[in-house]
Amino acid sequence: MAIVIQYSKSSTKNGHDTLIPHVLNAFCQDIIKTVVFVTHSFAEQIFQVLYPDHNNITILWHSQLFVQTDCSFITENILSILQCANLKAIQVQLGIRDYCQLSICV
Repeated sequence: MAIVIQYSKSSTKNGHDTLIPHVLNAFCQDIIKTVVFVTHSFAEQIFQVLYPDHNNITILWHSQLFVQTDCSFITENILSILQCANLKAIQVQLGIRDYCQLSICV
């Protein structure tokens, strides 16, 4: 199984974003497969049991890759977590754009 993603590249030369498809590296693919197929399925079942009246939470966990218990992650949440984790691991605060560039290079 392969996961293919697209990212936007902004250019001032042509004045619009370009979608560039690329394949994730094996490490990122494994993480995403685990999150999507194991963690999210388990979370959906747990939320159906814990919150039977809140079907929107189950739908959220089914449709979104990044979820913060009962709402979607926003870019600022992901950015702060990513910077904190990278600072601890490699002593550099990498943001989302930095991580995307490194992920493509690796």
